[in-house]
Amino acid sequence: MMRCARRCASSQAQRDLVRQLRLSEHESRLHALTLFKTRLEERKEELMEVNMKDCEEFAKRGLSEEAVLVANKMFLSEARFKKCIGDLEELLQTPDLVKSLMAEWETENKVCIRKIRIPHGTIGFLYGADPTLTIRSLGMFVKTANAARLKGSSKTAHTDSLILDTMQTALTKASFPPSVVAPFPSDTAAYLSSTELDLVISVGGDELQNFVRKHSSAPILHHSPVVTYMYIHLDAEPVQVARVVMNAKLQDSGSPNALDHVLVHKEYPRMEALLAELQEAGVEI
Repeated sequence: MMRCARRCASSQAQRDLVRQLRLSEHESRLHALTLFKTRLEERKEELMEVNMKDCEEFAKRGLSEEAVLVANKMFLSEARFKKCIGDLEELLQTPDLVKSLMAEWETENKVCIRKIRIPHGTIGFLYGADPTLTIRSLGMFVKTANAARLKGSSKTAHTDSLILDTMQTALTKASFPPSVVAPFPSDTAAYLSSTELDLVISVGGDELQNFVRKHSSAPILHHSPVVTYMYIHLDAEPVQVARVVMNAKLQDSGSPNALDHVLVHKEYPRMEALLAELQEAGVEI
């Protein structure tokens, strides 16, 4: 009985939090986002140091071919951090869609109907070892007035914790409860099956997707298996082809949409040269 009472009180507190977010002004959320971006930049060296320790701990397990891809996503390089800051700046410039009018019509009996965008409520986000997803998702959730519960990988636990702490501090300074964003409780399966989540987003492999489908009582948004193809036409410009293929394969090899297969017209004249460039860059053909 006491457990039920605690669960009901927790659910009520969560509903109150969602209501507060839903009624918040866009300027207040932008203020929180600005503070988050600024504080991330101030803590960059600390964040890089913590991330390096996470990467070093993972490397002690040995780096197989698959583990190297994981390590690439784990590592928060200067370039990846700069890209995240740029994404937050772009997010700050986008218009507010919360409570915006999507459509309006009048029925035959003169009833006016409006279709309006509203926040989902509380979103559970489960994903792998990629701190850039932590930064971008937190920005997106606050921007759209959604509460969030994050479950990243234990491989980047310290990095994700520092990023989350930075957002909670920003929320507090912007007069929002820090619990707007928080980590998943320790019992992931039980929390997924609770009534506190309004939507679950999962980004990861089959094991994670199957786990979420098995336990979640909320609607699930997840990606399909990704296999990326590129076709090279007979008349494709060789310099452009080489630049696009190299970028699509090598810029972020751990990304889900990194290039997997290249289909080439059988009479394409620079096939051998392209293969040589890829092999020289360390790509296995």
